[in-house]
Amino acid sequence: MPISSAARGLGIEPATLRVWQRRYGLGASHRSAGGHRRYTDADLARLRTVRDLVDSGMRTGDAARVVLAPGWAAPTATSPGTRDVPGPEWPPLAEAVLPAAPSLADSAARAGPSEYVDLLVEAALNLDEALLASLLAAHLTGHGSYLTWETLLRPALRGVDSCRAGRPDRVAAEHLLSQLASAVLLTRSTTGGPGPSTALPADPIRRTRTRDDHRVVLACAPTEQHALPLLALGACLADAAVPTLTLGARTPTVVLRRLAEPRALGQEPCLIVVLAVRPTAADAAILTPHGDEVTWIAAGPGWQPRTLPPGVLHANGLAAASSAVHALLDGVVHESGPVADERSGHPASSARQAGTR
Repeated sequence: MPISSAARGLGIEPATLRVWQRRYGLGASHRSAGGHRRYTDADLARLRTVRDLVDSGMRTGDAARVVLAPGWAAPTATSPGTRDVPGPEWPPLAEAVLPAAPSLADSAARAGPSEYVDLLVEAALNLDEALLASLLAAHLTGHGSYLTWETLLRPALRGVDSCRAGRPDRVAAEHLLSQLASAVLLTRSTTGGPGPSTALPADPIRRTRTRDDHRVVLACAPTEQHALPLLALGACLADAAVPTLTLGARTPTVVLRRLAEPRALGQEPCLIVVLAVRPTAADAAILTPHGDEVTWIAAGPGWQPRTLPPGVLHANGLAAASSAVHALLDGVVHESGPVADERSGHPASSARQAGTR
């Protein structure tokens, strides 16, 4: 059967089967006349055993060695009246005579964008913290913050979340990937770090800035706990040497209002970006106007532009939020400016903007 049917029957994502094929040699043993992989009953039995071993807590590489070891046979159903046994006797892993599987780092060096996502998902599901950190750091250094977020982290998080709900490691994998992503993005936003400085496509404005320039405050709405998009924005701004103060999830209203005071940061004017992913977290009352001293950017899909106070810019999407910050710092936004388009992720031509310096 083709990979789509095999994946559906096993309850495994096709991307996971492709990773198992590439890394461990666990895949289709036959090909069609057109060259497409075809899975046999023996292939499915082997994959089913690997799936069950992984679900029970075994690492994927170890499970592959079990089913590829000489003498392994697929478990058979217990006959009525016979003793209930857990399965066949497997040789110790040390006795398995197998060629060494390619390292994840080696595979990543040759991987394309979609394959790199598969590798990251596999590393997360294996709860391999060291490999996850290495892959994230390498991609961030080689491609910059924008591409790391848009083409790697977002698809990988969706990939982990789409795994079978019954997998006991799915939630742990999602938490581990989120925590490591938060760490590397926050480090990037505070230290800059090596890597491409032109992280955003089609950014019309780019100039070198110093730490003496205007401070950009990045905060989540008081009830918003999803801070990863905010950390990605901070990392993108750091790629362009824009200094930020990142406050993260659930920033209290009293803190936002204190920071909006003209002298709160010892420099003025100030930009405050408030993220709301969920509509229930988007309370326009917290975006208190302060004339020309403070400019608010309501970022994220939770905000409804028509409910925002005059002078508040709406930016939905990483590219648009970053472009809005650059435009405001350079003083080119007046009666209209960049706005986010969640569908395209690129700046549009108009914004809800009034009274901005």
